[in-house]
Amino acid sequence: LSIGWLHQDNAHRKGMYVLLRAFARVHSSRPDARLVIAGAGGSALPSLESLRDELGLSDVVEFVGAVSEAEKLAWLQRCAVYAQP
Repeated sequence: LSIGWLHQDNAHRKGMYVLLRAFARVHSSRPDARLVIAGAGGSALPSLESLRDELGLSDVVEFVGAVSEAEKLAWLQRCAVYAQP
């Protein structure tokens, strides 16, 4: 799980592109792993989705959009790993 507003500047600052590339490496050895990225969509979403698809991760990386505080807590409680590079 990672959480962040997906505006271009913020996505770079929060390391979302780095996270996708790192997750591709994780997924190669842990094909059961999946990544959920929560946060309001923004100008970076199309390029993040393209990178996800280029890395062959479209089936295992999900952008769930903006979440409420309660949803955020639920995601945090059930995730195995919270990643925020």
